[in-house]
Amino acid sequence: MAPSIVNLPSKPRSPALRVAVISLAAALSACQSVETEYYDAGGVTIEQAFRSVGRHGPDRGNAIGQTQVAMSLDFWTVESETNCRIVKAEVNLELKVILPRWTELDKTDAANRAHLKNLATYVKDHEHTHVQIAKRFQRQIQRDVNNIPPAKTCKIVESEAKRVFRQGMRVHDNAQNQFDVNTS
Repeated sequence: MAPSIVNLPSKPRSPALRVAVISLAAALSACQSVETEYYDAGGVTIEQAFRSVGRHGPDRGNAIGQTQVAMSLDFWTVESETNCRIVKAEVNLELKVILPRWTELDKTDAANRAHLKNLATYVKDHEHTHVQIAKRFQRQIQRDVNNIPPAKTCKIVESEAKRVFRQGMRVHDNAQNQFDVNTS
């Protein structure tokens, strides 16, 4: 998603108007949403359950669970006669967690039922860690963009904000991938 940029005039008609514009912009931006979606996985044996995951699971059946992360950047700048600076930057985060719902637990024996319940708990905990990693990077990227120093023009500030956001997303993606490597 492309960053949203709002340039505020350096000399608004009134200070109250400037505060109102900044407050409204801030209220409309930052969001954090987590949606959980379940897919049905059947089977009375472990082998049947895994075949069902292969047919219905996320990533074309290559995963039992998945967390999809989307981040976007909104920031507001103020330009003065001498420079431009970021007034406020917010990173919006949308998460979608996809988990299995075992549909035939009541038809399987106690050992398979326990195994599938344990697997579902493990997958849920694993995906929850992906959510926590995303939230941590959301806060870090937001801090990094808010700490960008003033520059001569807003174009320079905007370019730097986009660069910092892209770099933060690369580090985030690497951290998510490394977590998967470490827990496979």
